[in-house]
Amino acid sequence: MSDGNEHDLLTLGLSSSEAKSSVWWIDSDERLAGHEAIGRALQRVGGIWVGLGRAIRLPPCSWIASLTYRWVAANRHRLNKQAGVVRKQQPPK
Repeated sequence: MSDGNEHDLLTLGLSSSEAKSSVWWIDSDERLAGHEAIGRALQRVGGIWVGLGRAIRLPPCSWIASLTYRWVAANRHRLNKQAGVVRKQQPPK
C-alpha cells in the first residue's frame, strides 16, 4: 500500500491527477480504475464479496456501479465531512 508519492506513481505509470481522481487496481495483468477496480478488489477478497465484485463489473450492474462510483468520488469531501472523517494533514515539504 502506498501513500501516493511521486516515485510510487511513476512506478505504477500513473499521473498525480489519475491517482487523485480514481481508485486503481494494478497488477501484472490488469489496470482498472473506478468501479472496475472496486469490483476486482471485492473479487479478490473472496467469500460473499466475489459475487458482488463480478456484478459490479458486468452490465447492466456495471452501468449503475459506474454512475454510483462517479457520484461518490465527486462528493467524497461531503461524505467524509458527514461521517466525521478528518483529512490527515500533509507534512510541509
